[in-house]
Amino acid sequence: MDSGVKQLEKLASSLLRLQSIYENLKPGSKSFHVTHVKRVSKAVEVIDFLAELEASDRWSYKYIVLDSSTEIAKDTVIKHARSFKLGRRTYHYLLSGFVMDDHWSENTHEFETLNITGFRVLDYSTKKVKDFLEIWQYGSHISSKAAMMFDSVNLLIEAILRMGRKKSDFLRAAYRRSYSNSTKNTDCNIEERGITPFEFGEKLAKMIRKTEIDGLTGFIKFDDDGRRRNFSLRVVEMTTGTNAETIGTWYDDTGLSTLNELGWVGSVDRNKTYIITSIVEEPYIMPILDYNSNKKKHKGFCVDLAELIMDKLKLKYELRIVKDGKYGGENIDAESGWDGIVGELMRREADLSISSLSVTVYREQVIDFSKTFLSFDTVPEDVPISTESIFSFLLPLSKEIWFCILGSFFAVSICLYIVSKYCPNEYQLRVRTSGNRQTSRIKIPQAKLENTFSLWTAIWFALGSFMQQSSGYSPRSLSGRIVSGVWWFVALFVIVIYTANLTTHLTIAQLNPPLNPIHRISKCPAETNKPCEMLISVMETGLKDFAVAFPKGSPLREGVNLALQKLRNEGALYRLIRTWFMPSSCTNKNHGKEMTLSQIAGLFYILVGGLVLGLIIGFIEYMVYRHKSQEGSGDVSPPGTPIRTPTSPMMRKSQRTLSERDAIDWNAVNFTGYDSPRVQQRQEETAMQGTFGQV
Repeated sequence: MDSGVKQLEKLASSLLRLQSIYENLKPGSKSFHVTHVKRVSKAVEVIDFLAELEASDRWSYKYIVLDSSTEIAKDTVIKHARSFKLGRRTYHYLLSGFVMDDHWSENTHEFETLNITGFRVLDYSTKKVKDFLEIWQYGSHISSKAAMMFDSVNLLIEAILRMGRKKSDFLRAAYRRSYSNSTKNTDCNIEERGITPFEFGEKLAKMIRKTEIDGLTGFIKFDDDGRRRNFSLRVVEMTTGTNAETIGTWYDDTGLSTLNELGWVGSVDRNKTYIITSIVEEPYIMPILDYNSNKKKHKGFCVDLAELIMDKLKLKYELRIVKDGKYGGENIDAESGWDGIVGELMRREADLSISSLSVTVYREQVIDFSKTFLSFDTVPEDVPISTESIFSFLLPLSKEIWFCILGSFFAVSICLYIVSKYCPNEYQLRVRTSGNRQTSRIKIPQAKLENTFSLWTAIWFALGSFMQQSSGYSPRSLSGRIVSGVWWFVALFVIVIYTANLTTHLTIAQLNPPLNPIHRISKCPAETNKPCEMLISVMETGLKDFAVAFPKGSPLREGVNLALQKLRNEGALYRLIRTWFMPSSCTNKNHGKEMTLSQIAGLFYILVGGLVLGLIIGFIEYMVYRHKSQEGSGDVSPPGTPIRTPTSPMMRKSQRTLSERDAIDWNAVNFTGYDSPRVQQRQEETAMQGTFGQV
């Protein structure tokens, strides 16, 4: 008795669904005619019924709507394929429900011998389903019932959490009241206690209708009556290898949109070569020369996009460049009232346009557009682009300034070396002792003039001055002090400017975190016509949207929309954007925050003037002391020779003083050659002080 009631309920539900289909058919749309209705409980009954149809009319096409469980559907297909009484090419099965979402064994080849069409609510190409299957413990497939149960639980949890945020203690209060009544909070024994409505059930139901989540079965949203809206089902066909191939999509608002072999099936001529018009603009369309055929070809984002779209639609095409080189605007002199790409589409000189033609209100009045394939949003200029580099500390100053600083460093070092070499004030008398400790000879101090500023000493002095550190050396001549003073002046301002700009950069980086190029950002320079300060998105929102354009009423529009959606789901559109708009070699602009050379060029002018002045003063010093040296000695010294030569009066006086000190009594020094190192060091320091005093 119970089994008969259940079978009657199944038959009634099937007939109710059939009646609902009839009621939802729009007036004037294609309808169908039902010839037979049969209630079945197993696959054998289906085969027997089909055998009767086969005997009455063998050669007609038969479309079977099988409203059953997955097990009955699989058994029916297998028995039909193995039956000698039934044909195969004249039968086409439509499986109702979500039978195709269940797992169909790949080892059963009978499934691929018949025409089988069904529906799927799960899209295994989406990231959410892939992530779920990675933790799913029951294989690489999930049934539609399990997926809907998973989404239902998540929807309920989200609704409860939203209620909890509005009224955090509603569950706690209900539990306290049930506990005070000495009853359990949840009682599943319905037969004894009956159904007791939940205290907050009505509010929870309203919250569920307002809650929206992205689940395994797609976007979940309900209307005020509790019906699911804005969802889609994939129409699939069984192919070789028992793989279900998508041939279309059914939308709850627009109905069925068919695809055939991932291409659109519509009222189009597949033998025709469709004309695609475009316009040259980098990086969308760029001309190149084919050296093999010596003909001009094109490359770019729109070229690759056109190839992908027409490949999905299985249509032949030819890409042409617009004749007048314009996008399209109102022109009273033009034949159609518009020129450019828009005019060619209005005159139907082209079938569609895949270019950087933006969607505007005025253009939509005369031509049709597809869904957006590229969208731009401007980035505020005060928001820094991500500058992830190990040399970010160099950003406060421009490259030109850093090169000028490096050049100035070597220029100052060379100038210091030159003026020190030819200025006598930079030479100092050094006293050195000669002799051998292992012999009985006494060390004899010898005086020698040495230049304290060698080339390496000058470089070390310039580096220490720039780093605000002491180098242990300082110039003594007027020319050397002029050069060092100008270098100190420039170094002081460079350090101050760098510190101030670095502080500004770090402050802005903390207040406005840099934007990361997560599939939306292009950091290409504006001079290459690639959007620099733009957010690039494959979504359908933006301040500037690009779409495929068609003449009004073009039959290609729906197919292109489906192809774009497929490219977006597969990630091909995103990869195309990364190829043409996000190259790794893009130079990152810093919105003019860095200090440029033109802003502090005056510092380097002052430095150059100081170096020239120092060289002039050094030359004058050299000539003056050279003249005095010639008057004192009567000899002419060669160029580059220090003024205090051994023949100069001051040097001869120093030599006489040293000779007199050397001529002391031997007993007074107590055999200096054999004294301890400490005594010898004191004697050398005494001799050094006397010599510097003479100098």
